Amino acid sequence: MVKLPAPAPKQEHKFQQQDVWFFAALLLFALSIAYFGRGFYFLLFADNGAGDLFLRWQEQQYIYRGLYPYYLEQFDYNYVPEIGHIESGGYPAWAFFSGFIIFPNFSWEAMRVYQAFLNIISLGVLAVFSYQLGQPYGRNKALFSMAACLAMSSHATTLGLGQYGIVINAFLIGFYWLFNRQKIWAGLMLGLAMGKPNISVFFLLPLLIKNKYKAVISLFTYLILASLMITSLTRVDLISVFGGTYRQIYYFGSGGYTAVSMLEDLGVNPQIATLALGIVSFFVGMAVLQVFRNHSVLVLFAIASVIGRLVVYHRVYDNVMLIFLLAALLILFFRSSKRADLLMLSLVGTSLWIPAKLTDFAIVQIAQSIIWVSSLIYLLLRERKIKEAAEFF
Repeated sequence: MVKLPAPAPKQEHKFQQQDVWFFAALLLFALSIAYFGRGFYFLLFADNGAGDLFLRWQEQQYIYRGLYPYYLEQFDYNYVPEIGHIESGGYPAWAFFSGFIIFPNFSWEAMRVYQAFLNIISLGVLAVFSYQLGQPYGRNKALFSMAACLAMSSHATTLGLGQYGIVINAFLIGFYWLFNRQKIWAGLMLGLAMGKPNISVFFLLPLLIKNKYKAVISLFTYLILASLMITSLTRVDLISVFGGTYRQIYYFGSGGYTAVSMLEDLGVNPQIATLALGIVSFFVGMAVLQVFRNHSVLVLFAIASVIGRLVVYHRVYDNVMLIFLLAALLILFFRSSKRADLLMLSLVGTSLWIPAKLTDFAIVQIAQSIIWVSSLIYLLLRERKIKEAAEFF
C-alpha cells in the first residue's frame, strides 16, 4: 500500500500578522510628512502664514516693554509702531510668563525660525511618547502608534498658523510622564501647559480625583506667582486683569465649534455660556473620573481631553489635544484585537487624519463630535469590562 505523503502544514498569514502594521505605519508617515511640509512652509516662508503667531509675538513684545497688551488704550499708553496695534485678547496673565519660553524677545523673522525649532522638539516628544506606548506590543505596532499620532491634520494647521498647541501637547505629555512620579514637577508642567488653558484646564481633574494635592498646590502656586510677576512688570492690578480676561471671553467664544458656540447660536452670551458650561462640565467630569479613578492615567487623560475639546472654545488646530483619546484606543486594540475596537480606532483616527479643510463643513464638525463622544463612551465601557474580568480571575 502506497503511503501518501502527509499534507503540508497550513501556511500562516505572516504578512497579515506581522507586516500589516508596518505598511499601515508607512502610509501614515507619508501623510504626516505631507502635513508637516505644508505646515512648516507656511510657518517659515509664506507671506500669509503664521498669522496667529504674529498676534502672540505682538502681545509678548509689549510685555517685554513693560506694557500689558490688552490695556494699552485704557491706560493711554502709546503704541509701539514697529509692533503695531493689538487685535487679539483673552489670554490670562500667567500665559505671558510661559511666553518668556515660548515667545522669547526675538525679531519677527527670528521668531518664525525659533517656533519651527520648538515645534520640531515638541513633535519629537510626541513621537517618543506614542512609540513607547506601542512598544510592549512589538516594533511594528509601536511604529504604527507613532505614525497614527503624528499624522493628525491639525498639526499642519497649527504649524501653518503659528499656533502653539503642539508645544502645549508636549507639556501635557511631560505632565503625563510625571503624574505618578514627581508630584511637584507634575504640577509645574501642567502650569506651563496652562499657557493655553482652553486645551489644558480639564487635565486638572485627574489630579483632583487621584488626590495629588501636592501637584495641585504646585500648579496654583505657579499660576499665582507667574501672574503676579507679569502684573508687577506691567504695573497693572491683578484682580482687574483677571476680570478683564473674563470679559474678553467674547473674543474667543465667537468662533470655533464647541458647546459654547452652539449656545451662542441660540442667543446665549458667550461669557455666560462659558461660565455655565465650565461649572457643569467640572462636576460631570469629576463624576465620570470618580467612576474610573482606578483605571490607567491614559484613560483619565482621554476623558479630560474629550470634555475639554467639546466644551471649551476651540478651532480645528486644537484637535491636537485629542492625542490622548487616540492613544488610549490604540492601546485598547493592541491588547484585545477585537473588531469593534478596531472600528472605533479607525473612526477616531479618520476624524483626526482627514484634511482640516473638510471641517469647514458643519456636517463634518457634527460627525467628528459624535465620533469623539461615542468612542469615549465605548472606551470606558470596554476598559471597565476588561478590569472587571481581570479582577474576577
